[in-house]
Parts: sequence; structure tokens; C-alpha cells
Amino acid sequence: MSNRLAATTRTFILDEHAKSLADALLAKELDVDGLRTAADSLLKVLFHDGQSTESLASAQTRIASQYRQQMDSLDAKFGAGSPESLAFRDAVLSFESATGLGTRDRPAPGARQSLRPTTTAESPASDRFCRSS
Repeated sequence: MSNRLAATTRTFILDEHAKSLADALLAKELDVDGLRTAADSLLKVLFHDGQSTESLASAQTRIASQYRQQMDSLDAKFGAGSPESLAFRDAVLSFESATGLGTRDRPAPGARQSLRPTTTAESPASDRFCRSS
């Protein structure tokens, strides 16, 4: 599997997980304070000492923009800048950073994507999306 297709697949998976996370927050199924603490702790590790090519503030703004639909839903239910919205933004940024995705891996807005399922022989387990029923 090419690196570009692998990144596109990981981006698709991240997007699906972000939608699920927003749905769980909207349904009040998660410990928001716990999620926020975990995300903040991870971001301190992932963005310390200039190891990222992007500043934390810039990355948070980018994620809020990329996931505007979910952020708007959370803001509508809990208020703009709510703990739920900020926990969502920072958790998704943590996921993205931990998987090595970032600004360079996101397709340009409006770009067509072609995804096909991968087989075990084509990609490592980390590139496949497995959801238990």
C-alpha cells in the first residue's frame, strides 16, 4: 500500500472515530473531565519542545475547522467553548498526532478520494479499521 493511500485510509478512520466521539459526547456517554485530562496530557507529550512542525494553538485551530460540523453540534448543545467541545477538539488532535497524521496528510478541501478495502497482506494491522459489533 502506498504511503499516500495509507495516510488517506488513516484519515478516513480518524474521521469516523471523530464522528463517534462527538456522538458519544452529545449523548453524555463519556467522562468529559477524564477525556480532557487525557487529551491534555497527550498533547503535552506530542507537542513539547518544538517536536511538531505546527504549534499546538495552530493545530487546535485547524482541528476545530476540519471538524467544524461536530464542533458546531457540540457548541449548539453545550455552549461555545464548552468543556465538551474543547475535549473533542483536543482528543481528535491527540489521535491525529499519535498516528502521524497532520496538515500534510489531509486532502485538499473538495478533493476526490478513492478508498478501497485493504487486505491483511497489503497493510499492517494499524492501517485497518476494525470495529467490534
